[in-house]
Amino acid sequence: MLGNIVKSKYVSIDQTFLLKLLSRYRIEECKSLRLLKEDLFSITYLIKTLKTDYILKIFDKTIPNSSIEYSFKLLQFLGNLDHRVPIPLFSRQGNFIDESLLNKKIVILSYLEGQSISTFSLDQVNDTFRKVGNLHLSMKTFSKKNPPLFPFSFVNHIHQLIDEYFKIETSEDLLSEFIEVKKTAQFLLNQNHTAGLCHNDLKKNHLLFSNDRLNGILDFFCVYNFPLLLDVSALLLETCFDENGTPNFNLINNAIASYRETIPLTNNQWSFLPQYLSLVSFFRYLLFRAQKSPQQALYQTIYQNVKNCHAEIG
Repeated sequence: MLGNIVKSKYVSIDQTFLLKLLSRYRIEECKSLRLLKEDLFSITYLIKTLKTDYILKIFDKTIPNSSIEYSFKLLQFLGNLDHRVPIPLFSRQGNFIDESLLNKKIVILSYLEGQSISTFSLDQVNDTFRKVGNLHLSMKTFSKKNPPLFPFSFVNHIHQLIDEYFKIETSEDLLSEFIEVKKTAQFLLNQNHTAGLCHNDLKKNHLLFSNDRLNGILDFFCVYNFPLLLDVSALLLETCFDENGTPNFNLINNAIASYRETIPLTNNQWSFLPQYLSLVSFFRYLLFRAQKSPQQALYQTIYQNVKNCHAEIG
């Protein structure tokens, strides 16, 4: 059983708390509890037991229950279709969410075996994009009966993000880029591209591999109804650009072909991929810049490379 208090920046978990929590979710005795990651809105732990491992997520109380419940309903639906995703557990009271122990929102999910990778082979890229294509197809089916909670356009979302950065950014060069990005987003909206439920946070550490195959996708808490090419672009940035920010066009072309086996986007829609890549790489650069992360230099390079090689990507 857990002996010492496990502390994060926002929460401390002791043995008394854990005993109550495990009892509510019918989980056997805990061997260990390990902090995996934390950000402003959630903290993630790994619970190890004698038989099974679980993921414990603690959300800030400002996160709407409706948002968490929508994501969990989606995960259940995807799990029933044999997609490898974390499955939420019900408490003894029949709830996904427990709010009685920490004045926060506590959820527990199944644990997926596998590990993230830093460099993708051709086979891994093809396997990943086929499975994400199938995932998008299943998410589209789900959304027909369960309309997204946040139906606003991705352009409004981008305008909102840029307006936030305007408040903290003073670089004149960057402010001029903001204006260009807004124009690009509005231009893409006018093209009426195929939209659907997007994961909206496809990153290397959310992709789990086992035996060189994608074995799981994590973190479905940012799903939005956006153009599918936004998700595709995020995934291309993670899998088909090297550590210097240089695109691998062979990987990109194979990734697109694998995705198109399931999702029949037109050639005209694919021709706008460079603009989507520009948007995603720019906002990842802004995110890492705001966090003062070393990765800001990588995404600044990727953003410039994408702008300079539109013809090859398109």
